[in-house]
Amino acid sequence: MSKDGTSSLLNRRTILKTIGVGVPAAGFLGGTVSGNEYDDVVDIVEAGADDTGEEPIDDVFASHANDDTRIEFPDGRYKVNDITLYGLRNFAMIATGDATLVPGENYEPRSWIAGTNNRYIRFENFTIDNTEDGVGSTVIIHAYDGLIVRNVTKIGHHDVNRPAFGFRVIEDGGSGLVESLQAADGGRSVGIYTDPDGTITYRNCHLERFENNGLYASLGTGPVHIEGGFYRNNNVSAVRLGTDGSSVRGATFRVDDPPSDFGNCRGIRLADGAGPVEIENCELYMTSGRGTGAIVGAFNSGSFSVRDTAIYVGPEYSTVGSGGRRTSYAIYVDPATDGEVGSRTIENTVIKGAGDYVAPVRLARDNNDLRDLCIEQSGHRRNGIIFVDSNNNVVEDSSISVPGEEIVLEGDSSVERSNISTDAECEWPNGVGDNGDDEVEADEPEESSGEADDPDESDGETDDTSEGSDRDEDGDVGETLPEGDVITIVGDSETAHYEFTVDGSVEKSTAYGGTINDYDDINEMGTVTGRTTNEPDSYAFDGVITDFKTTDDVTVLLNGEELSPQLIGPSVLTVVGTGRTAYYEFEVTGNVQKSTAYGGTINDYDQIRDDGTVSGRTTNEPDSFSCIGMVRSFKASGPVEIYADGELVTEM
Repeated sequence: MSKDGTSSLLNRRTILKTIGVGVPAAGFLGGTVSGNEYDDVVDIVEAGADDTGEEPIDDVFASHANDDTRIEFPDGRYKVNDITLYGLRNFAMIATGDATLVPGENYEPRSWIAGTNNRYIRFENFTIDNTEDGVGSTVIIHAYDGLIVRNVTKIGHHDVNRPAFGFRVIEDGGSGLVESLQAADGGRSVGIYTDPDGTITYRNCHLERFENNGLYASLGTGPVHIEGGFYRNNNVSAVRLGTDGSSVRGATFRVDDPPSDFGNCRGIRLADGAGPVEIENCELYMTSGRGTGAIVGAFNSGSFSVRDTAIYVGPEYSTVGSGGRRTSYAIYVDPATDGEVGSRTIENTVIKGAGDYVAPVRLARDNNDLRDLCIEQSGHRRNGIIFVDSNNNVVEDSSISVPGEEIVLEGDSSVERSNISTDAECEWPNGVGDNGDDEVEADEPEESSGEADDPDESDGETDDTSEGSDRDEDGDVGETLPEGDVITIVGDSETAHYEFTVDGSVEKSTAYGGTINDYDDINEMGTVTGRTTNEPDSYAFDGVITDFKTTDDVTVLLNGEELSPQLIGPSVLTVVGTGRTAYYEFEVTGNVQKSTAYGGTINDYDQIRDDGTVSGRTTNEPDSFSCIGMVRSFKASGPVEIYADGELVTEM
């Protein structure tokens, strides 16, 4: 890429940060109610709330949380156990001073501040004190339309296995905005979970060190937009997208000092949807830890584009399972497992760095259009672009300077190439030197002006923690689900007996229609015994199911999705192809490792990621895996046979 080309990239970034990417100045959220018009403005301290943090404010707040109301929080410390925001219209909860919210002794971790069925609702300018050990206070706000969350800072590690924040726009055509939300101390779970039916925008947010995705946003039906922001050292992915029309623009990603137990730190992961997703004007720095890549198209992802973006991959950022010997990827695309091959466009993008083996770009699908790239890598046997069983590809007007081969074709692959040079020095936007020095100060999130916008003057999308609720056909939130997973057993008219053991906590539940009666028992060792005819038995558990036994026909569901009983607690799972190469992927809730049992072969085509996800390929030789726990989410691109402990479970 020429210096002029890189300079234009920088100029575009400056312009985008100045005017906001594709953001209209007004009319964003729509509707007829002005966010500045409230029938009542309540000072919560004057209303009787304690501002010293000694007494909970829940009752005072509840008595004033009405439609067309703005509740203001002046300087102070406010203890909260459980605040509900339900069915409100044109409501605001806003700090007008230095206001800190702190969980009380009896706080509700799953719904500390939470509610749904709202319209035109604002939550702004608060600090959330989560510094006490073992605390994980969640904020979950759903709205049909007009959701605004702005200038919220969470301090302290989120110590529960529930998302720290959840936002949803539950009306198709509705919209929401989350701006300047900061959570840099990480957590045990997801930072922000969102699956909107409408549109939601995350602007200038900052998430670090979350164990299970920073911003998990791939499972809704509406588009999710990320504008600016800083995402650092998040496990699984910093941002996860998949829905049609979603985008990331002007954001900075870093993996430079992840916790040692974070097994797969990726920047942007495309998953769970056909897309297309647009990635533009981003900077990604991957300098240590383990991960599949800076930008990853997962097995169940679709189309995406990368434009005007700069990626640095350092030698200490290694592939999962390589023991640090192989440097990982800048852009990595898995084979499609569900028929959604899609297409990829990568243009006007810089990829720099150093490392050993493989290549910074690996594409295992057809339909890739690569133009105006500048790839510069030093190291040992580092190639440029690898195509794996991939056709209908174009690489043109690009420079690829690497110690290995510029373009590698594996399997049945082909590419049209033109105007490829091998000697350019790629100019890095922030001045990373040619020696691979990665001491670069990443862009911090831009500070908001702090001015409150009207609900109809915002540009966004909403996030939601649907992991804690069921939605009916109208998008409304129904029963609240327990924390953790839920296993449900249903008999087939005839009385069925069952038994299983949980390595962890387990209790009866009414989730998914579960009944509670004296036929079911849980002993002190975590072993569950019960019987069912045609009414469901449900159990909430936090741990691993190590075995499942039944002498009768039953239907088993995990979190409402049917699962083969034989895939719960097998000692060995074996996948066998039927003569045609098939790619597969599945997840194990406990431990998993390769095995030679039942004729299993061991080769480099199969990978076990630290998050329990297994991927591989088979033609007609068995692949076996020793498992502890539950096998779920099995997908295959072609016909395979699945065996549990040597017995055929299913053919796909």
